[in-house]
Amino acid sequence: NGDFTFVAPPLQKEALSAPQKALALCLSLALLVPLALCAEEFDADIIIVGLGPIGMVMSHLLSAYGVKNVLAFERTDDVYLGPRAVAWDDYTVRTSRTMGLEMEDWMRTHYGLFADQWAFRCQGLKSGSADSRWGSCDTYDSNEKWRQNAMESTRQPSVYFHQPTWERWLRQGLAGLGQRYYLNTEVIEVKDIDGHCEVAVQATEDKVSDFFAEGETGVKKVRAKYCLAADGGSSRIRRQLGLSYEGQTFQDQPWLVVDTEIEDVSYLKTSWVGDEGVGFVMNPKCPFVFIFTPAFFSQWWEEAEAEAASQTSMPKGSEEFRALRQQAMRRLAAERIPKTQPHGNQTMTTTPEKPLLPPGTHFRFEFLVPPNMSAEEATDPVFVNELLEGCAEVDPKKLDIKRVVVYTFHARRASKWRVGPILLAGDSAHCMPPFQGQGMNSGIRDVANLAWKLNLILKGLADDAILDSYEPERRTNLQQVTEESVFLGKLVMVEKPWLAAVRDYTMSVFTWLRKTIPFLFDGIQYMIFVDPPHISSNESLVSSETQKVAGRLLPCPDVYLAGHPWKPLPMDKIVAPTGFTVVFPSDDRALSLTLDASARSLDLLQKLNAAAIAIASFKADATAEGASDAPVLKGLPGGRCRDAVGQFSSWVKRNGLEEKVLLVRPDRYIFGAFDSVDAALESLGKMLKPGSATGGPQKVEGTKPTEEL
Repeated sequence: NGDFTFVAPPLQKEALSAPQKALALCLSLALLVPLALCAEEFDADIIIVGLGPIGMVMSHLLSAYGVKNVLAFERTDDVYLGPRAVAWDDYTVRTSRTMGLEMEDWMRTHYGLFADQWAFRCQGLKSGSADSRWGSCDTYDSNEKWRQNAMESTRQPSVYFHQPTWERWLRQGLAGLGQRYYLNTEVIEVKDIDGHCEVAVQATEDKVSDFFAEGETGVKKVRAKYCLAADGGSSRIRRQLGLSYEGQTFQDQPWLVVDTEIEDVSYLKTSWVGDEGVGFVMNPKCPFVFIFTPAFFSQWWEEAEAEAASQTSMPKGSEEFRALRQQAMRRLAAERIPKTQPHGNQTMTTTPEKPLLPPGTHFRFEFLVPPNMSAEEATDPVFVNELLEGCAEVDPKKLDIKRVVVYTFHARRASKWRVGPILLAGDSAHCMPPFQGQGMNSGIRDVANLAWKLNLILKGLADDAILDSYEPERRTNLQQVTEESVFLGKLVMVEKPWLAAVRDYTMSVFTWLRKTIPFLFDGIQYMIFVDPPHISSNESLVSSETQKVAGRLLPCPDVYLAGHPWKPLPMDKIVAPTGFTVVFPSDDRALSLTLDASARSLDLLQKLNAAAIAIASFKADATAEGASDAPVLKGLPGGRCRDAVGQFSSWVKRNGLEEKVLLVRPDRYIFGAFDSVDAALESLGKMLKPGSATGGPQKVEGTKPTEEL
């Protein structure tokens, strides 16, 4: 097994002669030198190439899991200043909790905001909030649909943000965690050397890299057990590995992206934009998309909802409720944002009718470029102003245009995402059109899938072979969202008037049916967002014995936690942040029952940094008051709680899980549902190293101390 023991012979009274001493020395060297060569040393456990959002999220995740010996290289000296991504989805928000970085907290301090809804706007329909010919033919209310029906999201599935600000926040966090990262440092080659990585780096041309000593030039080579390529769509590493980038490029459908900042939000609110955070304006003569970070501050959301509920008995999804909630949010913004805000040489004033967002509120327009127009012609300021005035019906003088660029969209995927110890994630592994806002979010799903597996391997609890499940587990969801993004783009880009009229009429019929018979017709937008991401591959790391919920995301309902005040919390707050979680869905017994398992199972759960939680079924006007403070499962952290709204209890009943034990992976996917804890751990043990369920962690190859690098 690689361990050697040397037993010295008994000391002899007779002294060795000089020839005997020389022979003994030669024999010792003959034995020790090969052994020393076998003890491999590495400069890092993992090297990350690229510190865009995917590389930085991976760094934070590894740190949260306790993997500290990480090296990251970025060829530039600052984050990319263009806000390419604009939204986090629900899974990204959940992943932030694993990272120890609450998105909700970031939103409060950095003005990250979330949208109430997004809409398709069709010709010939009057908007309820704007004097425009482009009315809402179908509206997607994100909170209601995802929280009540999908049951697999957090509080708000769509959170709009400013990417450069967020990336700088992430980078500052890396320094606080003690992570080693080097800017202006370019990775020029990655090799697989006997199952490990050799990475060649050099300072970016005409730049100074702290990875090199003063005056030092040339190429340095460093070694690691694994390497993550997060170096973007034009990935050098992918090309070096000889991997194809399969798929299609939409050369005949370029889009003009216009990023702007605006001070007077009320100007847009009283025009055609309305209250949606995202809108698809399906004008066959000039299709375009708008993306807005509206004045909905998350910390005031519940207060505004309560105020709206006190004024109407209509449900939250109704137009009346949303209008009252909007009114409350605007009043709160006017009251709580400083009455004046400096912005350059100006001072802006807040009134209830004209609430101000923080200086530099971002608003993006995306226009389909006319056929046969070059990028130079499309980005000409005169043409951009013509689009804003003639197509979007806004005054360019009221917008501060920050960036104008033509994008050609792609739908591509690398032929392989893993080559030995080299792993691809984010755009280096796949890319898709932006219409669903899933490009960056898909990359974050990639590293969330990888981080916990690498952690188990480095701790000696799992075999390297578990990384073979990475691409199969991600493939199904990636293919789904890519196809949906392409479809949504085609839906928006209809340019034939007769076909656009058929589309608009069809969508309007679906909207009418949804409002008239809501339990039968969810609207065409729900067909697009019908299936939350799940794992379905036979090569995945989920139990093949319990297929009904295995591979599904663990729901994230609001729960009342024992010992916590009356305000409910998302269940993600009490699951194991970086380990497996044992979940006992039950009736009121969950508040007092203390369960047990074999010593072998408990030992493995402790090594896996696991927690155990028990969830009592929903009861009107009942909380977790009076619950036992004893651990749910002997020796494990966790807690007892009660379903606060009834959705989790319905999900449990619908899937027949009342008497089952759920085992949940660190990435919040359900490993399986079992009759007992021991049965769950026996199934899990099949993917771990032999002996890891009974013995301590396997011996891990040594790494150089940080100071020696």
